[in-house]
Amino acid sequence: MNANRSYVKTSVFAKEDGTSPVSCQTMDPFPVAALIDHAQQVGKEALDPRVIKMARIARQEHADDPFLVSLLNNVLDKQDQRFTYDSYLALELLAPLMPAQVGDLEAHRLVRLLLTDLVEFETSTADTPGDQRLARNRPVRAVTDQRIAKATRLVAELRGRSSLLLTTEDERRRLRVSVLPVSSQHDEYLFIRVLQCYETVFSGMAMLLEEAMAAARADATATVAQRLTDAAASLNCVAGLFSLLATMRPESFHAFRDQTTGSSAVQSRHYKLIELLCGVPKPDRLDSLAFRAVPEVRARATFENESLTSWYLTAAPTMAGDERLLVDDALRALEHAHQKWKRTHYSLGRRMIGVADGTGGTEGVGYLLECLDNRLFWGIGEHCRGMDVHRTLSRP
Repeated sequence: MNANRSYVKTSVFAKEDGTSPVSCQTMDPFPVAALIDHAQQVGKEALDPRVIKMARIARQEHADDPFLVSLLNNVLDKQDQRFTYDSYLALELLAPLMPAQVGDLEAHRLVRLLLTDLVEFETSTADTPGDQRLARNRPVRAVTDQRIAKATRLVAELRGRSSLLLTTEDERRRLRVSVLPVSSQHDEYLFIRVLQCYETVFSGMAMLLEEAMAAARADATATVAQRLTDAAASLNCVAGLFSLLATMRPESFHAFRDQTTGSSAVQSRHYKLIELLCGVPKPDRLDSLAFRAVPEVRARATFENESLTSWYLTAAPTMAGDERLLVDDALRALEHAHQKWKRTHYSLGRRMIGVADGTGGTEGVGYLLECLDNRLFWGIGEHCRGMDVHRTLSRP
């Protein structure tokens, strides 16, 4: 980064009347803090035109700074017509904090960091009259207190499943810039953080299932069962996230959801990777909007038929009785955890969305209902007697 290029924060963000929408009195190579304050006050769809121009110039001039370029790409995604689920959740900025090795411990550590940040946001905006971040339609204090209590309880419950919460400066920096709302609605902060938490968990689960596949290739049956059990436990451990999200008021959600068009959870590649590792989806599922939204995962499915289902169908007949029981229990645990997650997702979606269409070209709650009975290990359900827990059902 060229140290000679500097931006004076007060001049960059000054309004025509000489006042500034944010407090910024220092000079930096780029006023990141001021930009985030501005974005969290007005939302990405209402950025000051001069801020947009400054950000575009800075993105070119600081092309040698990956962090800043990534940040500005996410800030400008609406303006550049590149708005996606990944950019809405700033997943590129959070990527270095995602699980870096097999296992879910670091995934739960990041979930704790995200939730701790949410608690700090809710506390600050409730206790500090001058905090102008996402100031529209703030909830009454009773709702805020309930939200803080739920998030705090989740952090405590996850403490035993993750490493120490000590953070580096890089982690703190990435957390500070990873909420880039489209509106100024208060509840959007909660919405973004909960979705980021689930993406983190899905990332950790996918890594566990990749480890299970490696163990399957090595005929390490006990390790396969352990990784499947760990993946189920990882999802079950964050079940309280939906209860936390339920503190968001439907009217607040509807106030910003139209502005999220173009971003939908159907674009989640980690979730689709979990499906693929468990069992290659049926042709109609692979050809669905959900898998077409993640072409790299869909492409993998077309040339790689290997999955935990294909391994099981081949290996199960030769397993010792106790081995097969161990694996069967692990498969069942993950299937149950996934079905529980989908049922709760559907119930919350029905409460929040009602009959409105989804934001990713889906039919909203109707899409969630349609997917409700799909099974991760559907192939096992179709080919193995007594494994009906994995059998995909058809709704009349």
